[in-house]
Amino acid sequence: MKRYRKIIYGATCYGIGTACRCGRDTLILEPGIHPGSEFADTFNPGRFWAHPLRTMPARDFRSDLEARGALDGKAFHLSALIPALCRLILDRELEIKLNHTVTSVIPEEGGLRIRAAAPEGECEFLTASFTDTLSLPKGRHAGKSLNAMICAGGNPVPPDFPGFTRGVFPGEGYFRCPVAADCTYPEARLLLEKFWRNRPAVLTDWSIMGTAMRFEWKMENGAERVSQNHVRVFSGSYRNAAVALDAGFLGEAEL
Repeated sequence: MKRYRKIIYGATCYGIGTACRCGRDTLILEPGIHPGSEFADTFNPGRFWAHPLRTMPARDFRSDLEARGALDGKAFHLSALIPALCRLILDRELEIKLNHTVTSVIPEEGGLRIRAAAPEGECEFLTASFTDTLSLPKGRHAGKSLNAMICAGGNPVPPDFPGFTRGVFPGEGYFRCPVAADCTYPEARLLLEKFWRNRPAVLTDWSIMGTAMRFEWKMENGAERVSQNHVRVFSGSYRNAAVALDAGFLGEAEL
């Protein structure tokens, strides 16, 4: 059984930045089939893309998105995120295992034994340090929403309406529907449908193209230290993908 210096749960933006910082003998375990799920699967294009970044790799990532035509000022084409992160993973030669869901973290002789469910069955890994970038820290809830991708024909003027975020391309937009912390997914879908059927005039020309497969959560920033070598840092709390990468490269939330 291979022992890793660091295991990261989640191929999130923070997790990828952390893996780049830690270098060799680092493994990313991702329960899904692609990176960046905290933004891509929640239809969260991010905010404040012009926010200053502190590390060169994060600035290069943002510049790459701009060169691809996916980022224009504060507008982002969310569909570009996964390909850009895949390119970063390949260029950095990061070790990653997809479809691996961590089921337990067990202290063992100064380290940790990580158990994960995978298509081939249960797997075990040993590590000196574990960073969980997917789990929600307890008691730090700061917001929850069900998001939707919306579009409009032609070249409409982006509406000035709470919850609306424009995309890079004409007629591309994202809409946040805030919900209570205990709201279930079916309940949230009904709330979104009810609102959209009676939406204000500024949104009349816009149509819902798809609803996020899971909620966007916002948590209070900072890490939750489970033990000396086990930390939770929820990547979805950061303003956008580049800021989350930046924080991972710095590792400041884990200090």
